[in-house]
Amino acid sequence: MVSAVALMGLYARRVWKEKKSLFTGAFLASSLMAFIFTDSLVFVSQKDTGVLATFVLDKNAGDIDCSRPAMIVHYSKGVPTDWRCPTSIMLMAYSSYPFLPWPEYSHGTSQSLTVVIDTFMENAVNLSQK
Repeated sequence: MVSAVALMGLYARRVWKEKKSLFTGAFLASSLMAFIFTDSLVFVSQKDTGVLATFVLDKNAGDIDCSRPAMIVHYSKGVPTDWRCPTSIMLMAYSSYPFLPWPEYSHGTSQSLTVVIDTFMENAVNLSQK
């Protein structure tokens, strides 16, 4: 993200000095890249964010339309869960910080998803204590 912002500054300076449309396009492209990276990073770097396999969703979670095998959720107990489902690709899907490029995802908030995750959390077994 820092490099995208640095490129924005570099191209903005060249646009200002040389008044050429090529540098204007490069400035706009680097601005868009910075926005896309920031949008994804802000969502996945929040506390209690994770990747959820969508096969665990039952048919009662009808307010979520995700046909992909995994989705990113931001969960807090008792509060409607924010979710993002990729419509094309999810880069680094198995990492702590997966990347969903904007606008290639559907998103929403779901109370029924919170109920499903609450059920998992209540019935989970901590293997480190055994």
